[in-house]
Amino acid sequence: MNPSSHTQETTLNLGNTVNGGSGNQNFDGNPSEIETVDYSQSTTGIDINLDTGITTYDVAPENETPLTIMPVGDSITEGYLESDTGGYRDDLHGLLTNKGYNVDFVGNRSRGDGNFDNDHAGVSGERIDQVSDRMDGLLDTYQPDIVLLMIGTNDILQNNNLEDAPNRLSNLIDQITNQSPDTQVFVSSIPPDKNPERQELVDQYNALIPDIVESKRAEGKNVVFVDTHSSMNTGDLEDDVHPTPTGNNKIARSWYEAIRDSNTNDNPDNIPEDTLNNIDNVIGTSYNDVLTGSSSDNILVGGIGNDMLTGGAGMDQFVLESVDGVDTITDFQLGEDLLVLTDGLTYAEITITSAGDFGYNPKDTVILNQNQEQLAVLIGIQPDILTSDNFTTTI
Repeated sequence: MNPSSHTQETTLNLGNTVNGGSGNQNFDGNPSEIETVDYSQSTTGIDINLDTGITTYDVAPENETPLTIMPVGDSITEGYLESDTGGYRDDLHGLLTNKGYNVDFVGNRSRGDGNFDNDHAGVSGERIDQVSDRMDGLLDTYQPDIVLLMIGTNDILQNNNLEDAPNRLSNLIDQITNQSPDTQVFVSSIPPDKNPERQELVDQYNALIPDIVESKRAEGKNVVFVDTHSSMNTGDLEDDVHPTPTGNNKIARSWYEAIRDSNTNDNPDNIPEDTLNNIDNVIGTSYNDVLTGSSSDNILVGGIGNDMLTGGAGMDQFVLESVDGVDTITDFQLGEDLLVLTDGLTYAEITITSAGDFGYNPKDTVILNQNQEQLAVLIGIQPDILTSDNFTTTI
């Protein structure tokens, strides 16, 4: 689709701008003013989350041999929605490979559109005991470096002896670690449930998982707790229990941060970080960045590199420069967020087309510049619903 109509113009209001990039800095903005942190001079990529107020600098992984990762669970792992058949897995794969990790997803099943490694071991409808029944065979066959374990939702949905569910989870963790002690097991809380009565059961179950994991760690087992639940709310659910594309992205980010923090070359305590308070906007580096906004209005500028941008709540502006790598925008909200064209690029010069033409999920959108070079990928957005109202150009 070749747009032709005129679009609105704007001046980016970045307010007060301070320079980041050296690490271990505190940025305290004025809550009554607009504040921006500029990382364009950084010598590494960054992972910034304005919601948590943390910027983490990249510590480059050195894994020439692929890190084998086996996602295990139910339909949330398998990918339930026809609009997001990769579930959280395609988002996680993108986050890891974007940051230089050499990863190989493994498992006896495959599902997911687009250009990513879609192997996994998730089965829709399965409970903890059913995962346990097939776990020995999976471990024998794939011998993964990492198991991502999110299970328990169907135990609650099926009211399957819930008092014993934590014990079943504990036994499943033992089963994995006893058979494959070198495998790193990431154990996640389960997502919210829109049904209030079931949500109480979800809360009760999730509250016990950290202690279960900690008891295994005390025994010397290679187990990590990942709290995906706390990053989500019921607005991230398509139905009662299955995440929307935005919800899947939040799950992927939780997994990614846990893997990153547990598999760096340096001691995680020595990874440089910045703390941020009352910061509204971010300008990224010339490397591959992960930029996540907050619940307020944010301007996210990826800069040079292949960046992953998540606005969060609020009216967000995603800045697309004429040539700066490909920005993947995970949560563009029609009628609320804006795509900002800069460097003299106009709406009439861009092309909006299906991402399937470029090896991505065909349910997503690719935006091309005047030279037919990729500028951005919009997750969960069909090209025919974008109009000039969704864009603005800088004056």
